[in-house]
Amino acid sequence: MNDTDTDLQTTRTENGAMQRPTIEGVEDALLDGDLSKLSSQQRVQYLERVCESVGLNPLTKPFRYIRLNGQLTLYATRDAAEQLRKIHSISITSLEESWREDICIVRAYAQDGDGRTDVATGAVDTSGSRGQSLANDIMKAETKAKRRVTLSLAGLGWLDETEISDIPDDATEAVSVNHETGEIEDVEGEPVQGHQDRRPEQWYDAKLQIIKDRLGKGASPKAVMDAADEWPQEEPLSTWPEQYQEAAKALFRQASQQ
Repeated sequence: MNDTDTDLQTTRTENGAMQRPTIEGVEDALLDGDLSKLSSQQRVQYLERVCESVGLNPLTKPFRYIRLNGQLTLYATRDAAEQLRKIHSISITSLEESWREDICIVRAYAQDGDGRTDVATGAVDTSGSRGQSLANDIMKAETKAKRRVTLSLAGLGWLDETEISDIPDDATEAVSVNHETGEIEDVEGEPVQGHQDRRPEQWYDAKLQIIKDRLGKGASPKAVMDAADEWPQEEPLSTWPEQYQEAAKALFRQASQQ
């Protein structure tokens, strides 16, 4: 047994004495992915080992916890994908878009610094979407594909945050886990919607429409950007989901070219 295994399976009792939990509990947690079977200290160590294995900085919280089908597991955030692209020199070499009725399908091809290649698919149901909402769905499919191929090339077959919102509400529960202590702080009965503090998609659609209207009335991109960062102050454009940030940037680019 190596040092990592020893650390992962060692906890402390309330009086500070070292205690080794049952091997079955550790094996079950790692085999079926239910991290609630680990102790608080083990969860902290496990997350640190995962980050260390792929070169991620755990202080940036590249992974978040969700309870999926009753099991506590991790999913990768945008920060994880961005760090992995830089660490492994991953570049998207090609994108292919296709449609199957109302399903927008984007296939992303990528290559890392060692020349390894991979391909992944992102798909979004666009039925009922039109105009800016349809554009957002197309960009969401592209983002999904890029994130999935990035994680695959880095050797992480985990869910990405863009996929969480597609999981039925009754299969997920919001859960808060202290990244420093590993303690679980459940939020009973609340479904996870991709990001626990994220606003509804309609909110972002409305803000994009405001940006479009203001640009259409002759406001400069800078003036619109400065104003956008104020509604509300706690949710500037830099914190928006990636597909909405890209949609806003596209509007600004279009206005600048006119």
